Amino acid sequence: LHSAPAASLPVVLSVLILLALTEASLAQPNQVAIADLGPRPTRPAQLDKIRHDLTVAGYELPKQGDGDPETDSSRLPDISSLLESAEQAYEKFDFDQALASLKSIDSQLKHLALTEEGSALRSRRFLLEGLVHFAQGDKEMAKFHFRLAHRLQPSTLKLDAGNHRPSVVTLYAKAVSENHSAGKTQLSQEAQPLGAKLFLDGLPLPDEPQRGPHLVTVQAPGYQSQSSVYDFSKKSEVAIALTALPKTRTWQALLSEAAQSSQKDTERYGPLASYAQVDSLVILRTSDEGTKAALYRHGDGSVGPWTSPGSMQWQSSLSRDEDRTVAAIKSPQT
Repeated sequence: LHSAPAASLPVVLSVLILLALTEASLAQPNQVAIADLGPRPTRPAQLDKIRHDLTVAGYELPKQGDGDPETDSSRLPDISSLLESAEQAYEKFDFDQALASLKSIDSQLKHLALTEEGSALRSRRFLLEGLVHFAQGDKEMAKFHFRLAHRLQPSTLKLDAGNHRPSVVTLYAKAVSENHSAGKTQLSQEAQPLGAKLFLDGLPLPDEPQRGPHLVTVQAPGYQSQSSVYDFSKKSEVAIALTALPKTRTWQALLSEAAQSSQKDTERYGPLASYAQVDSLVILRTSDEGTKAALYRHGDGSVGPWTSPGSMQWQSSLSRDEDRTVAAIKSPQT
């Protein structure tokens, strides 16, 4: 993205290994993820029933959600909690700790997709940094971050005088005014990989954005989104080298591949289980005929029968009694 001025290893031993592995699996719950392959989305009530049956059968669903450790909705509570810690540090006048907490938040915000909740968290984050800089006596840096906070939440035209000092309220108002009156600069853009899109402050990148601080975000199919702050007014010409996005397939991309694949089960569902870092995977397919589910066990690559969730056959396919029976006959020394 370029910015320029307006113009431009035996049998016995094998058995012992099997028993040892079984003991380990009982010591720690078998983690399972849910892979919904469509083509229609599974109803929430059906998903709740499946989660309940899995829990009763002794499985553990990871905290992050249905398999995807990168789901933004699973990250938001953690980011919000970190932000609250930073705000508490600020209120205790521990400005160094507040700034350190904000840096730890940035590593998560950097790859957060563009959503209203994400923009609100980012705005709150920039506002807090502005307040910290103001408290430290750096009004220019405070105003810079106030401008970013406002760009991400344009409806926040002023700060609550009941929560902030008059001088802070005045500086924020000045930041808003500068955003509104900032001149424009012309941009020529070239994005890689093919299909990548660029956004400014959560909106599609305009041909003539305003000068000043902005949050630039890049999104591309199969890649993590990436956001960074840039100031389009510090230099008459700015060349921005965007860091190459990690070439890792996303959960949604893997789901799509599995849904369309004609490969063997291990090759088809293995990547999903590996990505979610789970032992088992509940595979769902919902169509006009209803929902069918099967349990994929990552250890041996087997897929259980396709049944309707809620049926006896479905609950039987989840049973781990055979594991408990094997574990019960082994000696304590094994």
